[in-house]
Amino acid sequence: DLQKASAGSLASIFSATALCPTELVKCRLQAMHEMEATGKVARGQKSTVWSVVKTVLKKNGPLGFYEGLTSTIVREVPGYFCFFGAYELCRSSFAQHMGTDKDSIGILPLMFSGGLGGACLWLMVYPIDCVKSRIQVYSLAGRQEGFIKTFMGIVRTE
Repeated sequence: DLQKASAGSLASIFSATALCPTELVKCRLQAMHEMEATGKVARGQKSTVWSVVKTVLKKNGPLGFYEGLTSTIVREVPGYFCFFGAYELCRSSFAQHMGTDKDSIGILPLMFSGGLGGACLWLMVYPIDCVKSRIQVYSLAGRQEGFIKTFMGIVRTE
């Protein structure tokens, strides 16, 4: 179980690399919609996926999509460790209780194990995800604050 949790954790570095560009666009779109709703940005300004993609490419080039990559990795590594760890431990517990192997526990225990794994992942990553999203949104306004400074700002003000 520990090996699978560690392997999932290590694999998350690669998933973070794939996730970062789409999460950057998502966070910026969310921020733009909220800023429009509160009047901080003029209504009707283009806030589509493609407008955000074009803006990132024009301002920062292809590497601009990796703003917040370190924070995404910091979020994913412990999160996936918790997910796979809880998932495998739960499957092992069901198998032991049912007197069978982990592959024969049935669909409901398997679904419960996955749900518990997902809950553990989000309990671990939610605070880190908040910081990562702020970094990606702040970079929209040209503010380049690191993880610790952003985290401390959230703790201080919120």
